[in-house]
Amino acid sequence: MKLLQPSPTPTFIGHAIPFTLTTSISLAIYLRTVSSSIAGGDAGELVAEGCQLGTAHPPGYPLYTILVFLVTKFGRTFGGSPAYCANVMSCFFGAITSGIISQCVLLLSYFNVVGSSSSSTSRPNDALIPLVAATAAGLLNTFSPLAWQYSISAEVFSLHNLFVSLIVYATIQLAVHKTNCLLLVGAFLCGIALTNQHTAILLEIPLVLWVILRTVLYKNILLMTKAALCFVSGLSIYATLPILALRFPHAGSWGDVTSLSGFIRHFLRSDYGTLQLFSGDDTGSEGTVERVSLWLYDFATIQAGHPCLIIFLVWGCILLWRRPKTTYNREKHVRRSLQRDQIKITSRSKVAEWDTSDVGRSLVSSLVFYLVVFHTLANLPLSEPLLFGVHQRFWMQPNILCFIFIGVGLTKCAQIISKKSMSRSIFAITAMSLVLRCSYYKSILISDQKTNEYFSNYARSILDTLPQNSLLLINYDQQWTSVRYLQECENIRTDVSSINLSMMSYKWWETKRKLYPKVSFPGTHYTMENTQQWIDGGFTLSELLDANYQSFGGKIFVGGRITYTDQSYLSEYDEIPHGLVRHIMKKNYEDGTVESFRKRSLKAWRIVAGHHVNNLPDETKYPRETWEWTIRREFFDHFMSRATHLLDMAVTMEGKNEPVLKSLAEAAFWLELSAVHDSDISLSPALKKNVGLAYMHMVRNKEKMALPYVEDIFSGKNNTDFISVMNDIWLSQKLSSRENDWKSWASQRWQTSWKEFLDMDGAKEEPSYYQVKAIYDTVMDASRKKKQ
Repeated sequence: MKLLQPSPTPTFIGHAIPFTLTTSISLAIYLRTVSSSIAGGDAGELVAEGCQLGTAHPPGYPLYTILVFLVTKFGRTFGGSPAYCANVMSCFFGAITSGIISQCVLLLSYFNVVGSSSSSTSRPNDALIPLVAATAAGLLNTFSPLAWQYSISAEVFSLHNLFVSLIVYATIQLAVHKTNCLLLVGAFLCGIALTNQHTAILLEIPLVLWVILRTVLYKNILLMTKAALCFVSGLSIYATLPILALRFPHAGSWGDVTSLSGFIRHFLRSDYGTLQLFSGDDTGSEGTVERVSLWLYDFATIQAGHPCLIIFLVWGCILLWRRPKTTYNREKHVRRSLQRDQIKITSRSKVAEWDTSDVGRSLVSSLVFYLVVFHTLANLPLSEPLLFGVHQRFWMQPNILCFIFIGVGLTKCAQIISKKSMSRSIFAITAMSLVLRCSYYKSILISDQKTNEYFSNYARSILDTLPQNSLLLINYDQQWTSVRYLQECENIRTDVSSINLSMMSYKWWETKRKLYPKVSFPGTHYTMENTQQWIDGGFTLSELLDANYQSFGGKIFVGGRITYTDQSYLSEYDEIPHGLVRHIMKKNYEDGTVESFRKRSLKAWRIVAGHHVNNLPDETKYPRETWEWTIRREFFDHFMSRATHLLDMAVTMEGKNEPVLKSLAEAAFWLELSAVHDSDISLSPALKKNVGLAYMHMVRNKEKMALPYVEDIFSGKNNTDFISVMNDIWLSQKLSSRENDWKSWASQRWQTSWKEFLDMDGAKEEPSYYQVKAIYDTVMDASRKKKQ
């Protein structure tokens, strides 16, 4: 057999350079771009549960919540907010991950797994090239937009990435040094990784099989037993879930983990669907091949920084897979291993003949295994941008392997280029530096989150509009996670009782009722009427409202869509727009005039505007795949909802001796403003129809007065662009004082709006299309006859 001499081996300091350099640069960049506030997704809930040592959504994430608890307790002594402390913790996890990726590339290079050429005489650049290539691979991961995003926010993925890189690193070390200690450490890492993110199993299965087969571990029962115990000891952190739930029970935590059946249900994610990402309707969802193709496109065009790096990815995979059967001459290392704690495969001689290239095959196999199995099980409809963003988070695990393979390919390429001269080495190093520079500047604009306080402002704009001691029912993830964070970690508006409607619909809710002393529950859990669960003791929304309406003084609000409505609810209650939520009120409630609603709702929106108008997410930086985009979407949805409700009340009350012109004018202005700022709303036929309806009733109105002044609730908020865009649409104050002028202008706006409505795609699907068309045609015909 052909013996391979090792590449020029660096000193301990040489080995530490890529890890130290990569980790330091990554940490500096992450800390410079980290937000001091809570992010979207699950961040708010995870930090909230960490602050109180509660139970997060399935599968619970016990390790992460404990770490958040420790970090936030420590950080508060220095005045840091819990969100900032948790974000910084993620920065450290992300930076170390990139450092370990560098070490993986370095190990694969220096121990000749990539088959680097050897020479009897080595030059300084022979040792330098692998160091630079390893550092470059780690920093490519750092600058990857996905890794960057989740390395500066309080999410489980940064810790998951760290465990993935550690398991890969331990596997490579085991291939090189072959000691019991490394095998047991790897087993422990596999166990503890599962307490943070279950998708780690898709990395572990191929690597564990490789270890078992390569070491013939099944013949060493004692060692296998030790490895199993190490795995279970890492996994045993899950035992803290029931312990902490019994010791620190509090409202808002998920599931009943204090019972064995409840614990198993939580561990298996049965509430969402075991081995699934999506519990909704996934009919027509993409297939495995299409999902893998989307991953490859995303990695090549966005995450890697430049499509040309795919060449090095493929090259790295080939180098790791297509190694000839060789023996690695490392007698000193073998002798040292035998003197310590050698794995007895069959005989000592076979240790010296161990082909370390097999570890490369196991890594490539892990990548293929993950891509195929994960994308076969994942069922999120990727055609919906936000769900695509949710799915995209799980691509960081295969991306880590890909950056390692890219590093292997870069090392080999650079070694070939720099064979003959130092000048070529400088060229190779410069080229890698330019790739890194390109990747950094490509990602920095969208990854810099130091001014991102959107979700904190969002939650405050919800809570600050609510009266004291209100009941807030939430069925929207972003409202729930952000509101929960403020209440649990920053003690803001704890007088408000907030309940997650989705959580209340599970049978285990019966065990949570006692944690809400202010709320009366008329049954075990929330469900649909006339179902078996309802007969067995569940309750409907109307029954919940009936039991609490008087005790809360009618101060009950809801955010998001109601899961189950019932006939009693529809007949007895109304949902009235109130800022970013809706006020649930009994029908025929007192003070139900249009003017009272206008003033009351305007007061709530002054508060919302105060929190948001300076800081609405920019659609360029935050596209539809991001959580931040949903804030802008919801802001204008509720903005338009208030205007539509105001218009509906004004049209209904017109002719009943109640002044409505102010409401009509305000409704028209807000609807126009919504269309200007939200591209989706501007394409809505319903909006154009309602704008025309408002102007039509303004023209018909008999109140003798100038065009009412519409209050600028955004004034003084350093955002003059928000209202100034209406200058070309809304009548100037100089002309609005003359009734004939503003009515002529309103008539023109009516004509323009309804003409646009009638010409829009989908307009005929509106129930009142033909009625609107008849009115428009009649008026326009009369106008033409009058001109003749």
